[in-house]
Amino acid sequence: MRLHFLLPLLLCAPLALAKAPDAAQLKDIISRIDQQRQPAGGVELQVSLSTLQDGREVEQDAYAITSDGGGNALLAMQNRDKRGQKILSTKQGIWMYFPKTRRPLRLTAVQQLQGNASVGDVLRTRWSEEYKLAADAPQLAQVEGRNCWRVTLEAAQEEATYRKIELYLSESQFAPVKADMYTFGGKLMKSAWYGESANLGAFRLIRSTRIISALDAKNGKETLYVVKAAKNIQVERDAFSLHALEVGQ
Repeated sequence: MRLHFLLPLLLCAPLALAKAPDAAQLKDIISRIDQQRQPAGGVELQVSLSTLQDGREVEQDAYAITSDGGGNALLAMQNRDKRGQKILSTKQGIWMYFPKTRRPLRLTAVQQLQGNASVGDVLRTRWSEEYKLAADAPQLAQVEGRNCWRVTLEAAQEEATYRKIELYLSESQFAPVKADMYTFGGKLMKSAWYGESANLGAFRLIRSTRIISALDAKNGKETLYVVKAAKNIQVERDAFSLHALEVGQ
């Protein structure tokens, strides 16, 4: 067959689609993303949450987060007017401590920390533990002109922050691009947009995350979460106990 007969056939042939990651690959990908949000082992993160209006910062809070990378995390507020306030997150629950109070207050993961960021967005970052992969296979989708795989995560625990997360991964690198979070009532609550991972000390972390409430999607308001510093530390198991929180240690 001559070449000029082949060309129309080649032009009409469908383009090969990228191969979707299978379930085993997705589990590894989600675990890797967990490590880029809050690494395993004893670690201390210096982070900030800023509320932006039309790109202009109107509020910022600083926090120190101590984590064992296994589901226990302690957040200490650094702003002068909030210094001494702490939030403890364990598999048994979440509590907030205020100086000069007798007992910590019980919180839920969905309660607001600052702006559009909830307590769970910052302290409950183990997607591989709190969620399971939905039965639906990943689907190709467009996110602001980028080809992504849409993966559905469903709550595997009653304490999970959200009922469902629609996670968008870059087509080739499987890096997180966007996540849509849904309430247990099935409504879209917020979306998170993830920056690229970068080296920070001994870690490779997602340095910045933009969080936009479904109600604020059109009014120019968003919350920016930034990891500013990270270091390995030795953590005592008692540091994540309710008793330690009650006595303000």
